[in-house]
Amino acid sequence: MIEEINPETKISDLINRFPFIVDYLIEEFGFHCVNCIFNNFDTLKSGAELHGIVGKDFDEMLEKIKQYIFEYKEGLKVS
Repeated sequence: MIEEINPETKISDLINRFPFIVDYLIEEFGFHCVNCIFNNFDTLKSGAELHGIVGKDFDEMLEKIKQYIFEYKEGLKVS
């Protein structure tokens, strides 16, 4: 479920559950770590911190990710 996505969600878990999110993470947030072997260890929060996305910006990023997944699953986004 989308609600289960939180700051401690591992990037690799997010990608495994929602493979269509990869391009969005790269294009929207510069998360090239989706292709990195360390994504098995990095959480959304730690990955965001590495990219300078913290505080309110992180909260907004997390909501955008959830919204993107929702819209994609509802057929509102085209990959």
